[in-house]
Order: sequence, then C-alpha cells, then structure tokens
Amino acid sequence: WLIACLLPRYSAYCCNYPHVAEALITAREEWGGVSDLIDEAEATRGVALQALLFRPVQRLCLYPLLLQKMTRSSTEGSPMREACEKAFAALQSLNSEVNETVRQMEARLRMTEVLMHVDGVDHLIEANRQLHLEALVDMKCPTSSALTSWGVRRSYKWYVLSDYLLICRPRRTGEG
Repeated sequence: WLIACLLPRYSAYCCNYPHVAEALITAREEWGGVSDLIDEAEATRGVALQALLFRPVQRLCLYPLLLQKMTRSSTEGSPMREACEKAFAALQSLNSEVNETVRQMEARLRMTEVLMHVDGVDHLIEANRQLHLEALVDMKCPTSSALTSWGVRRSYKWYVLSDYLLICRPRRTGEG
C-alpha cells in the first residue's frame, strides 16, 4: 500500500526536481514580490527554500539507511526487526521504481528535445518510442556526381531510437 500511494508522488517530484533552481530564479526575477517573500520566509525559518525542496529527494536515500540501522540494532526474530525489514524492502522497491521512472522521463525529454530540433522529423514523437543512443559518427559520403564513387568525409549525428535510425548533419548555414 505504501509504495502504491507514494510512488506517483515521489516519481513526479523527483522528475521535476532538477528544474527547481531555474524555477526559483525565474520566480524571483519575473514575479514581483516573490523574491521578498522568499527572502523573508528563509530569514524566519533559517533555511533556504531550495534546501527545503531537496529534502523529499534526500529522504528517499536516508530512510533506507535509517531502517537498516534499526534492523541491525534490533534483536533477531523480534516484531520490530521484522517490521524494519519489511519497511526497508518496501523503500528499496520504491527507490528503484522512482529511479526508473526518473530515468525514463529524462530519456523521453531528451528524445523530444532532439526530435524538435531536427527539421522534418517532429512526426516521429510518439509515446512508446525511445532514444537508446546518440553518437557522432564520421562517414564517407557518395559524391553528387555518382552514387558509386565515395568521396567527402563528414561528421553525422546518429540517433538510435527504439524503431528508427535517424542520421543527421548540421545545416550548411551552421544553424542547428
């Protein structure tokens, strides 16, 4: 029950946490009075807002360590030890699920970013498509005069998707 309840919340929070610093800067710069409000709250509490926002992420790592210590300090076969072991296993599972969800979300965002910046392939954005690998590859290309003669060596960016290979080169103008 604990994992089913917490997983969606922790996963969403951890997926979005890398954007916290940028969001706080934007809020301070663009929304009048927010900077003063944050400064006042931080002075009152004695803790930076960004540090408070990091605590849920940090707890995912700290709680299993706490439960591990509690398990080691309790007697073998006691109800306390069994409860700690069950809670530890549940938190380990939660951590694994959250990490996998964050990894998948980062991969989806990277794939979307890539496909939005390559001309003519935005139709390739699909929910089940994944970016597996991107690499810079030097290739010899056929000359324009004949497809049988190979000539110029150029660098290409390869994107290996789950069901597609996208080979790109920079525009001749140097923009993208």
